[in-house]
Amino acid sequence: MKKHLFSQEGKFYKANLHCHTTVSDGKCTPDEIKRRYKDKGYSIVAFTDHICMVDHSYLNDEDFLALKGYELHIDNTVDSRTYHLNLIAKSPKVEAQVCFNPKIARIYSQPYIPFVKYIGGFYDYEYSTDCINDIIRQANENGFIVNYNHPLWSLQTYEDYGELKGLYGVECYNGACVKYSTFDDNSVVYTQMLRRSPELIPIAADDNHNSSPFESPKCDSFRGFNMIKAKSLSYEDVMDALLRGDTYASTGPLFYELYVEDGILKAKTSPVSDAALVTHGREGRRIRRDGSETFTEFEFELNDKNVPFRLEIIDAEGKRAYTRMYTPDEL
Repeated sequence: MKKHLFSQEGKFYKANLHCHTTVSDGKCTPDEIKRRYKDKGYSIVAFTDHICMVDHSYLNDEDFLALKGYELHIDNTVDSRTYHLNLIAKSPKVEAQVCFNPKIARIYSQPYIPFVKYIGGFYDYEYSTDCINDIIRQANENGFIVNYNHPLWSLQTYEDYGELKGLYGVECYNGACVKYSTFDDNSVVYTQMLRRSPELIPIAADDNHNSSPFESPKCDSFRGFNMIKAKSLSYEDVMDALLRGDTYASTGPLFYELYVEDGILKAKTSPVSDAALVTHGREGRRIRRDGSETFTEFEFELNDKNVPFRLEIIDAEGKRAYTRMYTPDEL
């Protein structure tokens, strides 16, 4: 009997779940973001401008969906550490933000502050795990999922993220961080956090600001994405797919099929040169090809020592894709 690990209904939609526009410090209007991303095969963009959530549903059509969201940052006044969180609305009907504080809106968000709808009074941020967990709790209770952004760029340590609770996802990859620094792979942080919270979803996103032309190799768009297996491109179906974990993160390679049959995990992918079964313990497995040799199908035998597991695949250019963690209960 086959146990499919991606839903058999619907199709995969390509999504950028971290995007900035002229609403905050991005250089492109929302309309231009839609046009550029559609041209590159994207169907979904989460507009996560700083501090202020703006509804861009006017951009929606049969081939494009705009998700509502915003990014919060909580800085350490002693050193350069910072928390950055993306809050994405689970429903288009969510209108009110949580934990709003206009003092950190920065000048580029000022025009939107009078129009922000928010719950409660102005929120007083402090750099602490307790504060971040309170923000996450309020966000979850009021219709948002919360993603933990670029922990390495944020200079954070296990002391900062080890006790976080209620997150939806963790950025394994952030395109803007690749452009501006060497912090290009947060999968080690993701692995550490999975040991405490195995439900966390991997995110690969652009965090695009588009200060460089789209034709430039320095452009921070089209670098990281999530593929979301949804029944349709409606807001409700896309969020339903995200919430049940029908997604994976990538900087290039694609998963086409993933299932377990008679204790064997089987995968079909775009051409890759490396596939790894990553576990909580030391019983992981790897298939690797040298040089330009690639493969598009592989399998791993599962047992009590290598479940739960997740997969990472790497193509000939070194680009990666990450699945979430699959637990014994699902198999």
